[in-house]
Amino acid sequence: MMWIISNNRCSPRWKKFTLFLCIFAYLYIILTTSCSIFLGTKQRNVIHPQKKNNDHLCLTSYCIKAANYLLESINETVEQCENLYEFTCGRWLKNTNIPNDANYLLESINETVELCETLYEFTCGRWLKNTNIPNDVRHQDTFQMMQDQLDNTLINLLTTLPSNSTIESKAITNARAIVEKIGYPDYLDSNNMTKLENDYAEYNFNSLFLRNTLIIDRLIVKNNLQILRKPVDRKAWANWAPTTINAFYFPLYNDITFPAGFLQPPFFHKDAPKYLNYGGKY
Repeated sequence: MMWIISNNRCSPRWKKFTLFLCIFAYLYIILTTSCSIFLGTKQRNVIHPQKKNNDHLCLTSYCIKAANYLLESINETVEQCENLYEFTCGRWLKNTNIPNDANYLLESINETVELCETLYEFTCGRWLKNTNIPNDVRHQDTFQMMQDQLDNTLINLLTTLPSNSTIESKAITNARAIVEKIGYPDYLDSNNMTKLENDYAEYNFNSLFLRNTLIIDRLIVKNNLQILRKPVDRKAWANWAPTTINAFYFPLYNDITFPAGFLQPPFFHKDAPKYLNYGGKY
């Protein structure tokens, strides 16, 4: 009887002590579990380190080479907003020995090259194709995918714009009928030089500049008259040479041309990221 009374008298202390022990044990379990999880995760990362997410980085050989070239060219001591040209090319200009008569030489060289490209545009195109252009330049999946995306975007844009249904239908038909001329004509891809030889058979020049000029003018008029009233070959390369460093859309023929001279760095490269190819292409 006395023990029961004594036990009842001490029960509030025991309750507090028991509550304290329960809280301590609960905190100890939480702390131990947290430490175990932390140490286990750390040990797993040491054994199997997680790969960094570099999906947003371009790590191809082209991008690495371009990045190194840019780093070697820029002048970081110049504020880019004040002098962008000096910022991007300052170090390259400082490390490159440019002759004093460079402007004169470049003007003369450019004039000579332009004259050759004008008179022998497809012969120069053949030379460019054999020396600097990869064999699969016209069939690169990257380039074709970009072109398909452009066509689909154009068609989607036409369908979303408010317009007459007849006009919209014709516009979509024209968009799907665009002829793509990529790289160079088909006959430059062959070892048969018959067409090139026939096209330039009458180009017989000598040292007289005036005579050569008259011969060229006469041949140009003759070639234009030969195709008069003949059916238009929309796939023929009649307007732009393969060496041209530009891209064109010709509304009269409804064709888009990407010459071989344009399908090379810095405008296009199969290993470059899409944003660079799109920027160079369009």
